[in-house]
Amino acid sequence: MAVRVFCLVLLAVTGPVMAQVALPLDEAHFGRVSQGETVSRKFQVHNSGSDKLTITGLEFSMPGMSARVKQEIDAGSSVEIEINWDTSRLRGEIRGQAVLTLNDPQAPNIVLTLQGTVVPAIEILPRPAVYISQFAGEENTASLRIRNNQQSHLGLLRLERMGEHFQAAYKVLEEGKLFEITVTVPADTPIGRYRESLFVYTDDPRLERIHLEINALVKADVFINPGVVDFGRVSRARIRSNPEALPFLTQSFVINRREGEMSISAVSADIPFLWVKHEPEQPSAAFRVDVGLSAEALVNGPFEGQVLIHTDDEDFSELKIPVKGWISD
Repeated sequence: MAVRVFCLVLLAVTGPVMAQVALPLDEAHFGRVSQGETVSRKFQVHNSGSDKLTITGLEFSMPGMSARVKQEIDAGSSVEIEINWDTSRLRGEIRGQAVLTLNDPQAPNIVLTLQGTVVPAIEILPRPAVYISQFAGEENTASLRIRNNQQSHLGLLRLERMGEHFQAAYKVLEEGKLFEITVTVPADTPIGRYRESLFVYTDDPRLERIHLEINALVKADVFINPGVVDFGRVSRARIRSNPEALPFLTQSFVINRREGEMSISAVSADIPFLWVKHEPEQPSAAFRVDVGLSAEALVNGPFEGQVLIHTDDEDFSELKIPVKGWISD
């Protein structure tokens, strides 16, 4: 429960005494509960005025919340408002509020807060997805864990791969409770981005199949991130009215070399109103390339082109990065 012990009493400064609300507490903590439980907490609402206190409206900030409310509270009386919260679709740290609308002119709204932690029956830690990045010719591995928070034991039956660019295996860390899933992207995986799936089958009838997302990036020896320069929609009128905003439209990408250094001999773009510059100018294993707009040369309509990077790397002597956007008036 909440540690607040103050009593909130709002009194009219002028005029006749009417309905006035008083709250011994306005927040309740329910600690840790299992996903699917319905949390119930009661709040006492007191009418310290001389007229009836009427609850004219009730709104909730989160799905699954409901309340039992007596609409009218006699002068000098108190009632309990019970707030219920179904946690079936919630997980992690949560906070929800019930906002009551009253006929108290000094406190037309009061907020009652519930908060705590919802623990799912089965957790995927740190998340139900694997992200692996590597250069071509390398092998890389990542792992996640499946934790069973139920009293009953959980068994893993098998793994099913939906994709050809990774391998997967699992081991039991704690019988019936904790498992580790290991995903490996082999060294012979072609260069590219891959988004694939792994399904884990269990003996729990409520969760027979767990879906894990597998994201793999296999990079060339010279890698560009991001691989596209996208300006989106650019307004010429906005640039004219606020020229200082133009530098904020500049787009950037990074060139990384797997091993050793290389030099950039020239950078250019095949779109007339774009300028391109890079740093550092001396040999390096990593470069930042900025692409900007020249306001005086802008032409309305969509545009597509390329940024061209010339280097002294024999295998990557010319790099081409797509550029796109839309200029409007």
